[in-house]
Amino acid sequence: MKVFSTTMAAEKLGMHRVNLQNAIKHRKIPAPKLLKVGGISVRLWTTRDIERARRAIKTTKKKSH
Repeated sequence: MKVFSTTMAAEKLGMHRVNLQNAIKHRKIPAPKLLKVGGISVRLWTTRDIERARRAIKTTKKKSH
């Protein structure tokens, strides 16, 4: 199974990493759990996680229009 960093997930979603992190913080986008790797917290995104986020973005955009 291939995994992606948050930066790579943001690119696949067509947004900047900071915007993705803000959307996660404000619970607008579901995100994978944080994992500790060498003392650093990271999110490892699967293709499924990215698709789930993409659907959440579409839903959020529909509500704001």
